[in-house]
Amino acid sequence: MRRAGAACLLLSAALLPGCAGSLLKTRLPAVATYRLDCADCVPESAPGARIDADLAVLRPRVRAGLDSERIAVLYPDRRQDHYADAAWNGSLPVVLQDLLVEAFRRQGAFRSVDADAAPLAARYWLAIRVVDFQAEYAAEGPPVAHVHFVGEIGEAGAGAGRVIANLDAEVRRPAAANRLGEVVAAFDAATDAALHTLVARSVAAIRP
Repeated sequence: MRRAGAACLLLSAALLPGCAGSLLKTRLPAVATYRLDCADCVPESAPGARIDADLAVLRPRVRAGLDSERIAVLYPDRRQDHYADAAWNGSLPVVLQDLLVEAFRRQGAFRSVDADAAPLAARYWLAIRVVDFQAEYAAEGPPVAHVHFVGEIGEAGAGAGRVIANLDAEVRRPAAANRLGEVVAAFDAATDAALHTLVARSVAAIRP
C-alpha cells in the first residue's frame, strides 16, 4: 500500500502546473518555413492550336532522402543532410505537384489541368521523377541549388496508354551567399527554370 501511495504522490506532483510546464518545454529551434513560387516558370505560349483536352499531373516520385518537407543538403564527401531550422511549406512531392499544376494552368495550352485525383478522366498525363533537389556544397563558397526532373508525358488509353515524349530538365543555380535566404532564392530560380522547360517540352510534344 505504501508503494502504491508513493506512486500516486509522484504522479500528482508531475501533474502540478509547474511540473507540467517543465515537461512541455522544448529546446528544439524554431523552424522557418519557405514557399517556392511559380513567378517565372511559365513559357510564353508558342503559336499553335490550343490543346482541346485535359491534363492530369501525377504526384511526382522523389529519390530516397528527398521525400519530406526538409531542405536537403549534399556535402563534398557525398554526405546528405538537411538544414536544421528550415523546411518547405509541405512535403516535396506535394509542393512540386502544386507548382506543376499552376505552371500548366497559367500557360493555358490545355483545356484543364488537375492533380491526379482522377487521372483516368484526363486524356493526357504527366509523370515526373525528382532526381535532384538539394543544395550542393563544394570545398568552399556558397552552395548551388541543383534541380533535376525526368519524366514522361503520355496519352491515356487501353492499359497504361502510350508515352508521347520523355522529358528531362536539369538546372543549377548558385546561391549569392551561404545564407538560408539566398539558398532558397537559388532554389526558386532553379525550380522556375526547370518547370519552364517541362511545360514547354510537354506542350511541344502534344501540339500538332
